[in-house]
Amino acid sequence: MFAFLPQMEHSETVCRYCGVSYLIFHEFHQLHKQLAQLQAELEQLREVEIWICVHNLLYVFCFVFLINVNYVKYF
Repeated sequence: MFAFLPQMEHSETVCRYCGVSYLIFHEFHQLHKQLAQLQAELEQLREVEIWICVHNLLYVFCFVFLINVNYVKYF
């Protein structure tokens, strides 16, 4: 099945305590690390998105405020 792996006894390829294959464990560990990295990236993107929304709200607020100030000034 995995020709690139050397011929090993079954007892050498699995954990003696829980019986999980070391190959499966390694794959799970790699996926777990990748998941943590992607979660950190997602959190950073969410923070950027929040700041963009806040910036846009402030811009709209200032624009509306300036329109109202000029409107009152002229009437």
